[in-house]
Amino acid sequence: MKVLLVRSGRGGRSDCRDRPNQRSWLLQIILADYNLDRAKEVQKKLGDDRRFPVEYIDASKRENIEALARKYNVDLIMNAVDPIFTKQNF
Repeated sequence: MKVLLVRSGRGGRSDCRDRPNQRSWLLQIILADYNLDRAKEVQKKLGDDRRFPVEYIDASKRENIEALARKYNVDLIMNAVDPIFTKQNF
């Protein structure tokens, strides 16, 4: 399974605490965030750049979310953004 985690920094960090790198069925989690430094911090803790790639995303634009989902051919989009974006784009 491939997952696009939107807002992988502060908001999504808790979603990555349950050792996703030990889940064999989880092929990839794309760590997408507006703040690349926060996403890279999570990636560093997970320790696998290929399995946990980092991408910039502006979640206020639905087309950005859709483009990343298509780029990685994800099975699931996981929303960890502020609720203001939920109504508009997810």
